[in-house]
Amino acid sequence: KLDSYDRRNHLVYLAILLTEDFTGLTNSNIVRKAIGSQGTVRSLDGELLFNTNNALFAQTSRLAKDYPTANWKRRRQIEKEIIEHYVNLCYFLATDTAVPAFIRTAMADFGHSPREWIDSPYGVGIQFKVYDRQTIRMVNDNVVSFYDFSQHFSTGHFNDPIGIFAYFFDGKKRLCFAAPATPDDKNWTLIEESRITVNEDSPLYAIPMRMLLPRKTECSNLVVAWCSAQTELAFHSCRMEATGGIQGEAAAAVCVAKIKNKLGAVQDVAYT
Repeated sequence: KLDSYDRRNHLVYLAILLTEDFTGLTNSNIVRKAIGSQGTVRSLDGELLFNTNNALFAQTSRLAKDYPTANWKRRRQIEKEIIEHYVNLCYFLATDTAVPAFIRTAMADFGHSPREWIDSPYGVGIQFKVYDRQTIRMVNDNVVSFYDFSQHFSTGHFNDPIGIFAYFFDGKKRLCFAAPATPDDKNWTLIEESRITVNEDSPLYAIPMRMLLPRKTECSNLVVAWCSAQTELAFHSCRMEATGGIQGEAAAAVCVAKIKNKLGAVQDVAYT
């Protein structure tokens, strides 16, 4: 438990947990379901690598709100708040009597891996970097939206495609409340607003060259291969490893074309 611990910060998360079905799960899978992707967790049976789950809720929403426009000093403070929130969440899940006893028992069997994050200021095994899917992205005059990526590439919605991709739009929760369901402070109801997730199969959409280029008046010698001009929801789909490769290859091709043709700006490279 850190000095910043306040159990009220975790009641929304408790309400989320109380909606989950843990029937038939072993302790290792209970912890996997409870804390999600926070690095490697060491169990009595070995080490488990986790993928995304609800524990990321506190990170993604916090980052989306403040991180993109914050200065670096403020970003370091946000990162500190987020990691401390996670450390305190682990303490909450392991000790608070409002947490179901079987989750507390499962948490008691686990610890963080002693083999990674050995230089963490929060203790060996505890990561001190944040999951920053919704961090800074470029703004130009051609910001690509969810609507754009909802159009099948065969429709010709974009006339400058540099690649084709498909992945669903897995947005995150935006606003949650924990409402007391009983007066004993042990049962909470989750109320969600503004969850933006489109689970249907995404169409094959075109990734356009235009979203790689800054405004010419602002920067003429840069092609942006990852933090390209997309809305947040568009980025939820066009953020996978494959799109990084697609955009990176295209960005390099644009740069080579500019150099070989002795053009004044990357924006002068014709798509053809």
